Amino acid sequence: MKLSTKIIMLTCSLFVTIVVVSAQPKWALQVSGTSMKLNSVSFFDTLSGVAVGNNGIILRSINGGTRWTQVPSGTTYTLSSVVYSSSSIAMAADGGKCFDAGCGNIYRTTDGGASWFEMAMHGADYPSLSFVTSQKGIIAGGGYDFGGNPYSSVSKTTDGGVSWFSYFPLVNNQWFYKIMDDINYVDTTFCIAATGDGLILRHDRDTVVNSSRTSYWSVVDSLPVSIRRMFFFDTLYGTVVGTNGNIWRTTDGGDTWQQQISNTTQHLNSVYFLSVNEGYVAGNGGTILHTTNGGTTWTTELTGTTQHLNKILFTDVQHGWAVGDNGVILKYGSFTSCNLSRTTVDFGSINNKSEFESTIQIKNNGTLPLAVSSIVSDNSDFTANMNDVTVSAGGTANVIITFHPVTPGEKSGNIIFTHDVFPFADTVSVRGTSLDFDTTFVEVNEKWNLISNPRLVSDNSRTALFPSALTDAFQYEQGSGYTQTNTILNGRGYWLKFNSSATTKIAGVVITSDTIDVQAGWNLIGTISHPVTVQSILNVPEGIVTSKYFGFENGYVEATTIQPGRAYWVKANANGKLVLTNP
Repeated sequence: MKLSTKIIMLTCSLFVTIVVVSAQPKWALQVSGTSMKLNSVSFFDTLSGVAVGNNGIILRSINGGTRWTQVPSGTTYTLSSVVYSSSSIAMAADGGKCFDAGCGNIYRTTDGGASWFEMAMHGADYPSLSFVTSQKGIIAGGGYDFGGNPYSSVSKTTDGGVSWFSYFPLVNNQWFYKIMDDINYVDTTFCIAATGDGLILRHDRDTVVNSSRTSYWSVVDSLPVSIRRMFFFDTLYGTVVGTNGNIWRTTDGGDTWQQQISNTTQHLNSVYFLSVNEGYVAGNGGTILHTTNGGTTWTTELTGTTQHLNKILFTDVQHGWAVGDNGVILKYGSFTSCNLSRTTVDFGSINNKSEFESTIQIKNNGTLPLAVSSIVSDNSDFTANMNDVTVSAGGTANVIITFHPVTPGEKSGNIIFTHDVFPFADTVSVRGTSLDFDTTFVEVNEKWNLISNPRLVSDNSRTALFPSALTDAFQYEQGSGYTQTNTILNGRGYWLKFNSSATTKIAGVVITSDTIDVQAGWNLIGTISHPVTVQSILNVPEGIVTSKYFGFENGYVEATTIQPGRAYWVKANANGKLVLTNP
């Protein structure tokens, strides 16, 4: 390992290094919608970006990372890296599909990440992908053959990723059998790579003889650290990070390296520099470190997570992102976000004289207040309890949505939240069914009456429906005769005695049709909420009714129409059903 005298000077200054932890969080957790491990993230600009991870997951954002949606990738293999080459074109690399060369894949998008298609590649695992221009890129990695022997793999493109060509890597003029874990294409003449065991490799030249392509590399240093990732700001200044909090920096293009003090023992997985002096490092346990002096001192940023962070990226000093395990996504900077706890609400069935409430939570994961300027419904059966609200940074607000139908039937609508975050509106779809709720007035006579329950009610006891009755109800059962009961079920008829004439009100959900079971012989049936002519009553099977319908009004009377709340005798010649329907 080559060490300059700079490391001695650095060691002398370590005793006065003061690490200051940021007092205010600059990073905010975003809603990713997945629990998959995310390995890499790339943004075309401050609004449009993609994140990739295990099981082939690709997430896309068009609002700066405050909202992510999953898009099809066409694979279930791990996607380890993603980079953009132009304003709408990006590539993502997977971990290969076999043990030998000739497989492994790249996935390419030409519409900003909305759709992806697979491109065949040569090699196996591709942990690193780098573009130096919109057309010129390199992918490096390696794998193991069927005998368990490692090999290195390098492929290049000069047409923006449309076609790729494999090169046999030679290091110090020897075939190279180690996997390149990271690679930086810094400019068209400077490309540098690193292996997990600490080798720093610099590209020398390529040769093409007939169809054989060879890529020549030199070992410029060997660091005593397991390297996870590297970042070169230019051809001179570069930083590598690795296990146990290791950070090393070069100021001469990788010829010599100086170890820096990170003040952490967490494994560090990613590094990004905005300038020669300002940079960030992300690692395990939710670790993010920040320097403004080229790494002489590193400060710890508050992140609000303990998940391992695998990739960190900035588009400028005000816009940064980090992704990691369990779907974690962090966003850096001053921004506002709007996240609703639900986008659909199903109220189910309620009667149209009632109302039901459901709560929608607005969460602002940003660092600036969220202004929701209006919350409106496009259907008056659904209303919100507030017109506008301001949600503080990191705060929440609860909006109560009420379903209070006036007329019966299926209802649907939308609650529109208008706010100051792109795309400036969110919609919650609402639906519910309104059951017709009304009152039936049942006239009863002194002494005995044939009665029934014509509505769906919450309490179908005799004492609730006919509180002035002198007795419990008597029902008729084939084979056993009359039995006493305090429950008055829909579709059945009952005897009930009163000491005087009266009007009883039964309030409940309207029954517009009912199917009543009957047995061979006489049956005592109930009614629905509307009058039904006896000619309209459907017999199943046809012709089972062998008598007239008889009600009781101080004596039996033939009925041509059966009335709500009354009960009737009818004789059948076989078991079957009577279907009552309000026309």
